[in-house]
Amino acid sequence: MNVPPNGYAWWYVDALSDDGEKGLTIIAFIGSVFSPYYAYARRKGLADPHNHVAFNVALYGKAARAWTMTERGSSALECTKERLSIGPSSVRWDGTALTIDIDEIAFPILKRVKGQIRVTPSCQPAQQFQLDAAGTQIWQPIAPRADISVAFSAPSLSWNGHAYFDHNRGSQPLEKTFQRWNWQRQN
Repeated sequence: MNVPPNGYAWWYVDALSDDGEKGLTIIAFIGSVFSPYYAYARRKGLADPHNHVAFNVALYGKAARAWTMTERGSSALECTKERLSIGPSSVRWDGTALTIDIDEIAFPILKRVKGQIRVTPSCQPAQQFQLDAAGTQIWQPIAPRADISVAFSAPSLSWNGHAYFDHNRGSQPLEKTFQRWNWQRQN
C-alpha cells in the first residue's frame, strides 16, 4: 500500500476472551500516528510514512500483560494485497480469515511476545466511511464482529473469543483533523 507523504494507514484488531478475563489490541501501522519521530519528521516538512512503521501489541488480563511498539524503517516493511509484514511480525488475509503472526519485544519490561492470532469475520461490510468533508480520513469496519483464536508461546497463553477488525487511512496527520474538528465545534 502506498501511503501519501504525512499520511497513515493502520489495521486494528481488538478482542476479548469468551470468559471476559483476557483481551488484546493489535495495530499494524504505516505512518505510525503515535510516533514522536514521525510527528517530528512531519513538522520539518513532507515525511515518508513508510519510514515510520510499527506493530503494536497490547495483552490484557491476569494471565498475561505485555505491550510492544517497535518503530521500524522502510526496509522492515513488506506490503502486498494479501500480506503486510513489519519486521518479524505480519498480517495476512486468505479470503476468509486474518492470520496475525507476532514476534516482538515488550517494553518497558523486555520480554518476548510471540504467537499467532486468527480472526474469522462473522460479517464483512464492504462500505467505507469518509470521516471528514475533504475525504482525507477514511474508516472501513472490515469485521465489526468476528471470532478469534489466540495462541502465544511467549507468554504462554491461548484463548478463544470475539473480535473487532477495522482499517483507517488518511492523507494528512490526524492532529490536523482534530484541530479542524475543534475549530468547527468552537465556531
